[in-house]
Amino acid sequence: MSATGAIFEGRCLSSNAEAVDAYYSKAAPVLVPGSTSYLNQFVKDAGVWYQKSYSIDGSGTQTLRYSIAAPSITFDSCDMTEPFFDGLSVGWMIAAAMVAAAAVMFMRRGL
Repeated sequence: MSATGAIFEGRCLSSNAEAVDAYYSKAAPVLVPGSTSYLNQFVKDAGVWYQKSYSIDGSGTQTLRYSIAAPSITFDSCDMTEPFFDGLSVGWMIAAAMVAAAAVMFMRRGL
């Protein structure tokens, strides 16, 4: 049984939607300074990501220039259960090493 997730920055996240959220959340706003400055940023509104652009005049008043849906992104898939089974394998190796060490100790006592 495997649960499919999405890879973002080397991490396996639980879904493509979670990876999209991580991607757009990391995108820094871009400010273009000038007599009229422009601010571009990604904003999540009602579960949908939008790219919004604002103009900022000399007095600091922000005016929305446009708001468009952000591009849809698909990330590579990954197996969410793989880290669990990797940890399980390591755990069994440690348990086997402990049993082997105990067996060696008991054998030494018997001699």
